[in-house]
Amino acid sequence: MTAPHGRPGAHLRAWWVFAGVLLAGLLLATLVGRMLVGGLVMALAFLFAAAVRGFGSRDIAGGLQIRGRTSDVLAYLIAAVLVLGAVLAVDLGPVRR
Repeated sequence: MTAPHGRPGAHLRAWWVFAGVLLAGLLLATLVGRMLVGGLVMALAFLFAAAVRGFGSRDIAGGLQIRGRTSDVLAYLIAAVLVLGAVLAVDLGPVRR
């Protein structure tokens, strides 16, 4: 899809930031072994998406637009709460026998 100003992918602007931060959190949690930090980064990515979708223009939100503004913001906020809740619910301390 070509944007009105001729640059392919220009309509995805904020989506690339969201995807990059989400991927960084996933890599921190899985490959580096920093589950708490990775989960917090992923939750922040969803909060960023909710803020951009809620307050940003259509040009900036781009690929973050799925349905209506309200339902998108709610979905991103719910995802942030679920990720944060899941990370905080896991006991990351040493295994006691």
